[in-house]
Amino acid sequence: GDHVVLSFVPRCGECFHCLHDQPFLCTVSPPDGTLFDGTSRIHQNGQRLYTMSFLGNMAEYAVVPEACVVSVDKSVPFQAAALVGCGVTTGVGAVINTAQVEPGSTVAVFGCGGVGLSVVQGARIAGARMVIAVDLSAEKLEMAKSFGATHTVTPGTDAAKEIMALTGGIGA
Repeated sequence: GDHVVLSFVPRCGECFHCLHDQPFLCTVSPPDGTLFDGTSRIHQNGQRLYTMSFLGNMAEYAVVPEACVVSVDKSVPFQAAALVGCGVTTGVGAVINTAQVEPGSTVAVFGCGGVGLSVVQGARIAGARMVIAVDLSAEKLEMAKSFGATHTVTPGTDAAKEIMALTGGIGA
């Protein structure tokens, strides 16, 4: 079959918000993990199970609306395609579309998991001059440096105070 990734935000494609390029506000999409018709295809011992945005099932197979399926070229390894489904698009998208980070700005990123590392990378792509990564894990902070963090801070210290010192009292 086709190689696909699943879109995290289900959308009907027909309500006001979907028609105005705001599918994340879809008024038809059920919040309880059922399909648009109110049913669930996932059951255990005769009991209906619910999933988060159709994706919270960690199963080999899933029943999702066609609008939640994005085709991926078969040459793209599944491990790489999986990154696009949530972490990278969430992190980089937050930097570019929501925070609208500008060149020369300073960004502090709290938490260097998959999404946080994508925020670090997105901040560098956007041209941030200083990207401060904050995490408890020294290993994750090293990884953040490889993604473009210019400075790292551990929360065991006074993170806010350190960020203020790094930025000359301006903050991030």
